[in-house]
Amino acid sequence: MICIWHRLLADANTPDAAPLLASANTRRARRLLAPARYAAASSSGLLPLFLALPPTRPEIPFHHPICPLTTRFTMIAPDIKNIIFDLGGILLPITMTRCFENFARLGFSDIRNYVNEYYKDGLFQELELGLVTVPQFCARLRQIAHITASDAQIIDAWNTFIAPVEKTKLNALLALSRHYRVFLLSNTSQIHWDHVCRCDFAHDGFTVKDHFEKTYLSFELHITKPDAAIYEFLLKDAGIEPQASLFIDDSQKNCDAAHALGIHTYCDPNADTWKDALARDPCPVD
Repeated sequence: MICIWHRLLADANTPDAAPLLASANTRRARRLLAPARYAAASSSGLLPLFLALPPTRPEIPFHHPICPLTTRFTMIAPDIKNIIFDLGGILLPITMTRCFENFARLGFSDIRNYVNEYYKDGLFQELELGLVTVPQFCARLRQIAHITASDAQIIDAWNTFIAPVEKTKLNALLALSRHYRVFLLSNTSQIHWDHVCRCDFAHDGFTVKDHFEKTYLSFELHITKPDAAIYEFLLKDAGIEPQASLFIDDSQKNCDAAHALGIHTYCDPNADTWKDALARDPCPVD
């Protein structure tokens, strides 16, 4: 049994630039310092000094420049070093009804036959596997649905399948990445990925690369969960051990597939309990 403890301590003070720059790389410094302090550190000549240092994972509190809290994560089981997140249903809320209504307005009312919360079929599955380009997807959808909607209208309708990431989740990812190697493993399409990178993970001077060490996406790998091959690829590519990794997903099938390979899992079908799980003291994780 693995347990996670999460403690929030009020602390409005941001650390001085010099100690941080002496023990972190550029991306981590951007996370830890408010934009004004990062600019000052850069102009002071300290950045070239610490850029020559090997990247480290300093065990100091995380100070978010927007949320004045010091976030400390302590693992009871010290063997967990990596956390792998799902995207839709865990970080992004799924809003199928809104999506179906928007496609119906375009004249395509049969989308329910191709898509549900956990599975996509036909053309939508091909899009998620990266077997068709976005223009090809739009053109074929027009043929299937007998509609005249533009590519932009189809893309906008498909993007309403997901809702924005909550700011508290974005901050939690930034905090977790200070202590663990954090990855993303998602069944997603180029359309959704471009949208979330632009509209969700780009905030307060951060980018998607600040939230995840690396992302593993079905449309790039041409594999979807729960195929064992996608988990095996991630483990090998990231150079991580399954017994040192925790996978958080909203699908029990996806969690079962990961668990079969020795990866610890936490299934969260409600998309919100993983935050509470990290906050509870202690929290059981399978």
